[in-house]
Amino acid sequence: MTLNYKSELQEAQDIIHKAHLHLKQINSNSSEAEACRFAIGELEKAQQKIQQVQQGIHQ
Repeated sequence: MTLNYKSELQEAQDIIHKAHLHLKQINSNSSEAEACRFAIGELEKAQQKIQQVQQGIHQ
């Protein structure tokens, strides 16, 4: 059962990574840049949460 959780967490990390890459492609001078920076920050928080859960699973 644990392996399934690890697989799901890895999939979530992959999704976050793809979204992060797309957001970083936005021109920093565009009007959307501030919203993108906020979204990137939120994705990084989600990534940290996933890593905390993964560490808990590995213990």
